[in-house]
Amino acid sequence: MNELAKAVAQFRVVRHNTGGKLRDTMRTILLVAAGALFLTAPVPAEELTWFGNAGGGSASLVYGTPDSDYALLSFSCESGSSQLSFAYEFEPLNKENPLEVILQVGDTQVSIPTRAEHLEAMDVHLLIGETTLDYQLSSLLTSTGTLHVFVEDGSAEYPLEGAAEAAKDLLATCKP
Repeated sequence: MNELAKAVAQFRVVRHNTGGKLRDTMRTILLVAAGALFLTAPVPAEELTWFGNAGGGSASLVYGTPDSDYALLSFSCESGSSQLSFAYEFEPLNKENPLEVILQVGDTQVSIPTRAEHLEAMDVHLLIGETTLDYQLSSLLTSTGTLHVFVEDGSAEYPLEGAAEAAKDLLATCKP
């Protein structure tokens, strides 16, 4: 399992144990671990791929570079839970207010509320949020074609080739 998935899982346990309040130290741990995934130099698009990880009671689906710490998009969850943690490398114009990330394939669209985080030591910008793994998101992640990601007034496109296969562990592990 990649470091982002581990950090997000750790964050979820702490948040649950503290009644939903995020402690500064645990927030720092999460951000440093998540930022480790985004430390590498820009990766050529042809080196990015979808891959999944499962183990230790959690699973993840990542669009990034396997066998490295680079992840552009990441979804992760704990076994038996339909709650997914989401991370996307993106520097928003609006860093103070919550941001909506819209994922779209064809007519299928999923909105994920996120917040911006900047890891100054690594100069990495992330949007981090949570969503539910439902039929619509499952369909989107196992689609073919192109994933469109919309944030603020910008958009990006990512090929879904290999995503359905890579998502199998996430879909099997993360169900209500």
